[in-house]
Amino acid sequence: MPVGLKNLKSLQTLPEFVVAKDTGSKVGDLMNLKFLRKTLCISGLENVLNVEDARKADLNGKNLDVLVMKWGSVLNDLLDARVAIDVLDMLQPPITVKELSIKGYVGAKFPTWLGDPLFSKLVLLKMNSCEKCTSLPAIGQLPSLKDLVIIGMAGVRSVGSEFYGDGFFNPFRSLVRLCFEDMQEWQDWIPCGVEHEEFPCLHELSIIKCPKLQGKLPHHLPSLEKISIRKCEQLVVSIPNFPMLHEVEIVGCKEVISKSPVELSSLKSMVLSISDLTSLTEEFMQGSTKFPAALKNLFVYKCPELESVTKELQNDASLEHFQICHCEKLKSLLEGLHRLCHLYVIKIWDCSSLVSFPDGGLLPTSLRKLSIENCEKLEALPNCLPNLSALEMLYIKDCPKLEYLPENGLPPSLLKLYIYRCPLLEQHCKKGKGREWFKIANIPRVEIDWRSVYEVEEEQE
Repeated sequence: MPVGLKNLKSLQTLPEFVVAKDTGSKVGDLMNLKFLRKTLCISGLENVLNVEDARKADLNGKNLDVLVMKWGSVLNDLLDARVAIDVLDMLQPPITVKELSIKGYVGAKFPTWLGDPLFSKLVLLKMNSCEKCTSLPAIGQLPSLKDLVIIGMAGVRSVGSEFYGDGFFNPFRSLVRLCFEDMQEWQDWIPCGVEHEEFPCLHELSIIKCPKLQGKLPHHLPSLEKISIRKCEQLVVSIPNFPMLHEVEIVGCKEVISKSPVELSSLKSMVLSISDLTSLTEEFMQGSTKFPAALKNLFVYKCPELESVTKELQNDASLEHFQICHCEKLKSLLEGLHRLCHLYVIKIWDCSSLVSFPDGGLLPTSLRKLSIENCEKLEALPNCLPNLSALEMLYIKDCPKLEYLPENGLPPSLLKLYIYRCPLLEQHCKKGKGREWFKIANIPRVEIDWRSVYEVEEEQE
């Protein structure tokens, strides 16, 4: 930091203050900078060894909207952890702060001020890599908190009553977005109980890379619109009734179940990747779970046991985008898709068991884009392709056994045809020579192995 910074008593803007290790800037140098405002980041807090120096900083008396506090790597874990607890306690921000971020904190617990309801303007709280803490702070009573991000809290094994705050009175009453990430030892999430209504305004819930988490998630989330659960290998996800749910992403979890009738009438987008999933009806949609008609995007990948997909979708679903990949046992792929009158895009890749499409492959006439990639056993395209009057793009890649286009050709609506690394088919599509050329001659854009067939012809001439 510049020499003499502590003497700039009228300074208002200081984006970052770096605490020196030995000689140089001390956190206490912030004492005289009473007019600092807006945003302040204090880094190098592992270098603060004098608690009195932290008290002198007087952050509580400054007009800050955003405060970031960072600890770096430490050598003496036990000593530094003890000092860090007192240092963070003394670095209490003003109650007017709106955003607070704590990164790399090496203390074993958080100070009590962190959950004080007097921080009535705090809307965003982020705790990152505070690995020595064994429990989360009691922040459930912060009245205006909307965004909460908790990352890399390796010492936390359980989340429960200590998280919600004293009395559990309507905890997290304003929270809109909640994210847990990289919680390597987290095992249990204990809800408040039926007599308490936690997270009444929560719109988005993300749980990522929590490999030991099991048990139940909060089930009363009346405002939830988006849920994303990824890389939680021990978690059995139970789908409760979320009337406002729009987006679901479940990737790398143990299982998905539905023990009671579930209505997902508002669901627009769903991403599934579950190793043991064999059927949407039998496991994910157990009983009388329903989609109707808001579902527009369905993405299924890395479900190696899945054998069928689309027969579970209702006839009146308004599905627009359907993608499926890395489903090695998938055999019954397009059954019933032709009844989905709003389906515009289908993308299929890495389905090694797919040889052909059932009954010649009936596809919806609304289809605009069809992409088939890395299906090594595929021998034939859907026979219905000539009847798809809205189809504009056909993309075929890495299908080594595919030799011919449909017998009746391709639809006149097709504007773009891409064929990559399909050697048998490529031989038959050479301009003016291949037996399939007459089927593609009127398509404005034909590209084979990343080169336009028309450009290749011009070079040969």
